[in-house]
Amino acid sequence: MKRAIALLACCVVFSGQAPAAPSAPEHPNVLLVYIDDMNTDIGAYGHPIVQTPNMDALGSHGVLFERAYCPYPLCNPSRVATMTGLRATTTGILSNSTFFGGHESNGVPTLPYHFRTHGYKVAGTGKIFHNSYAEPDTWDEYPAQSGYDPGVKPPTPPEAQADDTVIWYGALLNNGTNEQTNDGKSTIKALQLLETYAGQEPFFVGVGYHKPHRPFIYPPAYAYSPTVVALPVEPPDWRDGVPAVAYTNTLKLIANTDQIRKETTAAYWSCISFIDAEVGKMVAKIDELEASHPGLRDRTIVVLLSDHGWSNGEHERWGKNVLFDEAARTVFMIYVPWLTSGHGGRSLRPVEFIDLYPTLAELCNLPIPAGLEGQSLVALLQDPAAARSRPAFCVVKLGGTIGKLVRTERYVFVYWAEGQYQLYDILADPGEYDNLAGDPAHTGEVEWHLQLLRSVGLLPPSSSVREWAVCASGG
Repeated sequence: MKRAIALLACCVVFSGQAPAAPSAPEHPNVLLVYIDDMNTDIGAYGHPIVQTPNMDALGSHGVLFERAYCPYPLCNPSRVATMTGLRATTTGILSNSTFFGGHESNGVPTLPYHFRTHGYKVAGTGKIFHNSYAEPDTWDEYPAQSGYDPGVKPPTPPEAQADDTVIWYGALLNNGTNEQTNDGKSTIKALQLLETYAGQEPFFVGVGYHKPHRPFIYPPAYAYSPTVVALPVEPPDWRDGVPAVAYTNTLKLIANTDQIRKETTAAYWSCISFIDAEVGKMVAKIDELEASHPGLRDRTIVVLLSDHGWSNGEHERWGKNVLFDEAARTVFMIYVPWLTSGHGGRSLRPVEFIDLYPTLAELCNLPIPAGLEGQSLVALLQDPAAARSRPAFCVVKLGGTIGKLVRTERYVFVYWAEGQYQLYDILADPGEYDNLAGDPAHTGEVEWHLQLLRSVGLLPPSSSVREWAVCASGG
């Protein structure tokens, strides 16, 4: 049974018969929609319950990346890496407590600053960088956060426990509406920014949404019943051979009972559907402005992504900050009006969010800064099935150890320390329950993935003479 809800009815860009392919503008606009803590529990990625018609429409008309990995499964490190095109190990931002200021890292300008210094009007609102921080030199305009309207937010959260196991969740009081929430107000501001800068093209406008980040608070119109939630059923031996650090989550958001687990998952899904409605308003605004700015639709790239995923009970975790797929992989969609050959495509090539920077620079005919560690995705936007030899990478720091993930077409491999590995055939084992790293039959795969980590500097050139010899010989 699905939730009872009247979904936002709006005229979106991606409706009706597709028009003839437009020509590529010299300097197209960019609309960036950045969502917080959202995993792939949406219709476009095959979820059977969560209703997300606006994100689904965007994914079905642009290119949807099935295997997109965040740089780091935590807000601040992921956002800094994505917006600089550099790995988190390069930026040095490996926690939420390390402040990122200025408009560059390692000599590389941030993505919005790069656009602004090359003639773009650059504006944003909500959460683009962590804590909605807005470097003044980066933005022409960045309206401040507004907060919830009085009377609609639940009065107090449950008393926090020492191990932080309580998740605050529930519908807004007094039938609160989208527009009375922090995210709803971010949409209103972002719509105003689009109106302002549609007359000052080219523009780069970003809107960042806090939900579905906890607390899972949402307008009651989007509520799902806990009865529709099926909790993960996992083999009891999934920890066998897995380094303990891999499942020691620093955010121990484990609900206390099965009923609370169902309620928190339903509330999380409710937040996703709420944000989907806000995404619909953003996309519809481009369509609306077309009347006063002819050709705006054909000149505007739309990007949607989340900073990382979220575990709803998988591997007995509630939260993020682990390298299992539910936290490291998340949604990523790009719509480029003139690249019609890729429209409606779903790419199975592993990609990472640091690829966004060089992609947008190439599409917008801007110079690509030296030192970027991502690789442009334009070839996949033209043909989602195009060959791509580059894998995706992700890192996380837990207990003083930096785990390093590499995703290839078939496998996910994680390095924690010499001899402490995870290897999953994720096509055959999508839940990541059978660690193959200790199986002699998979020694070759282990060695190959170690070499891939070395190739991008995530491991030293040779951490083991034996490993290097095997790789060098093609074993």
